[in-house]
Amino acid sequence: MRSLIVRFIDCEGPGIFEEVLREKGYALTFHDAYKKGLSLVPEAHQVFDCILLMGGPHSLTNPEEKSFFKPYLNLVEDALALTGHKVIGVCLGAQIIAKVLGQEIQKGEKGKEFGFGTVQITQSNHPVFKGVDSQSIPVFHYHEDTYDLPKEAVELLKSDMYANQMFTYKNQAFGIQCHIELNLGLLDGWRKRFPDVAKLIPSFNDAIQTNVNKIQKYGRLIFENILNL
Repeated sequence: MRSLIVRFIDCEGPGIFEEVLREKGYALTFHDAYKKGLSLVPEAHQVFDCILLMGGPHSLTNPEEKSFFKPYLNLVEDALALTGHKVIGVCLGAQIIAKVLGQEIQKGEKGKEFGFGTVQITQSNHPVFKGVDSQSIPVFHYHEDTYDLPKEAVELLKSDMYANQMFTYKNQAFGIQCHIELNLGLLDGWRKRFPDVAKLIPSFNDAIQTNVNKIQKYGRLIFENILNL
């Protein structure tokens, strides 16, 4: 099995998802969209069994970035036209999936959702939550763009601030607005790159480690369940 991981900035990788993919025997190919002159693998939607699109600073609300997003929108659209191929988007990646499914991306009316928090499970009987022992799970929020639930999609997670923290489309595509892939390496990269994260987390301590461990526990389980569908 083969997986394609699209990174839109060097410090927003797959985190705990990478560990799960390797444990399940997936070969990993990285595509760094932030590097100029790189093109996607030809017919990538047919080559890869699992496609992950990660987060990043770009915005689908910016008309000047329309050409930048075109190959990734096409990738998702083409992959969803096939059976047996999973598409998973995190943060910006979730917005790309929602855009392909017909939703407009807009700035959230309540402003940026940022920092450690919790989200509520809205479909507790869905198989992605097999083994999850709570009606809410810890996550890390870092976004200000949002979208409405795509047609034919099922909402899986929501927060008090914004709905559609996670949705699925026919159990083939999964959009995850919040961050459940977090590990310490990923968080440290954000601290070094983004001043607001550095201000929120000036140093690592036991409390931060505990929060990340809790996110990893549920993030790993949910991602494993997605791959097992």
